[in-house]
Amino acid sequence: MQRTAIVTSFLWLALITASAQAVPAIYTIEIDASGLVSDSEFRTACRAVADFADQLFEQARTSFAATPDWLSVNLFGAPGESLQSGYINCSDPASLRFLKLWLGLLEQPLDHSSAAFEAVRNGAHGALAHDARLPRYYANRLILVTAGNPDALSSRRVISEVSELFPNGRLQLFVIGTSAASTAAFAGLAELALEIEDFDALAPALRQISLRRAELPRLHAGWKLLE
Repeated sequence: MQRTAIVTSFLWLALITASAQAVPAIYTIEIDASGLVSDSEFRTACRAVADFADQLFEQARTSFAATPDWLSVNLFGAPGESLQSGYINCSDPASLRFLKLWLGLLEQPLDHSSAAFEAVRNGAHGALAHDARLPRYYANRLILVTAGNPDALSSRRVISEVSELFPNGRLQLFVIGTSAASTAAFAGLAELALEIEDFDALAPALRQISLRRAELPRLHAGWKLLE
């Protein structure tokens, strides 16, 4: 009887562990395409995101997970300036080819300064809306890639909205920036803030975020939910 109980407990533990490790993810990547980013840096960032999409596709192809990751790439500049790819199923080769073609054909379309807080707010709304349409739990990850001072063109109202959103039990915020100002502005809000020397280091930074273990949700009194 005791042996049966031990075996049963072990199987339940293995199942719970496997479930935590196999949680699929929704990735929403917001890329700074403002005048603070050079054309060369912008193209480097697009290539890094295309490589990241390839990694997610390869991961879906080789893993035993039945549920794939999802990925959306959005560009932002000044308030009101944005361009979105929409979400793709990372196990679908046709969707992957479309996203990579879209990234390869993009030219830096946006000018002026970087409204990063507005990008985070808009990305959060999109990520949570997409999550709500899916049938199971996903680790929802919003990744901001920026080069400038994010306070420059963001209104106090937008900054306040973002500050009320994070930390958020349904959505994790990650910030990758090429200056101390771009990451410090999100201190206390982001799950992780990475300062990189330039966009050549973006690909390994994205990989580092994707390797962070996703766990099933736990109730927490401090969670802030966006309805």
